[in-house]
Amino acid sequence: MRTFTRKHYGIIGIVFLFVALLFCAYKLYFSWQFQKSYEIYATLSGGHVNAALLPAVGDNPIRQELNRMLADVLATQLGERDRLARAERGLLLLNELEKQIDAIGDSGESVSKALGEMEARASGSERQEIVQLALERLRVIGDIRGLSYRASYHTAEIFNRVIQDGGTLTAEYVAELNNQIPLVEEQFDRRTGLYEELESIGGRIRHAEEELSIF
Repeated sequence: MRTFTRKHYGIIGIVFLFVALLFCAYKLYFSWQFQKSYEIYATLSGGHVNAALLPAVGDNPIRQELNRMLADVLATQLGERDRLARAERGLLLLNELEKQIDAIGDSGESVSKALGEMEARASGSERQEIVQLALERLRVIGDIRGLSYRASYHTAEIFNRVIQDGGTLTAEYVAELNNQIPLVEEQFDRRTGLYEELESIGGRIRHAEEELSIF
């Protein structure tokens, strides 16, 4: 039977130490990779969030003018020629607004790719938590984009109908619009709720960043 000498135990100890150091180095490298991938994601996601906010934000000049055109078109005291001109202007503004909505999807593609790379490097419950929050934020912004397109579509319907009627706001169409008020209010409330959810997720992500000592 082979006897282990002090030299053998020393060699074994060195091997174990080397393995431990290698494991620590691997964990540090993996942590560094996650940190770098998260920094890329965070930069892209910031732009994505801003893109989601822009179409609805109050100080958006396109949104402000569009709201004025819509209010004027629906004002019964406005003359046919002026109403027609505002409806045509409204459609031009909607085209510009839809470019802003398109930008939500464009930036979302980059965010989704960066999130996938970050998820692949996420180990540990805390990192998994921040990845899940990031995925939830991506979903919410996607829902905001969908509802923004829908609101734009309904607004375009109003302008097109007024143009079709030669600038006249008929009693029949006013009745149709009144019947649609509950649906419009429901969609508005849903989008408002999504923006509130987006803000809440942002706060939870910032808390998770502090827990992971990111940034």
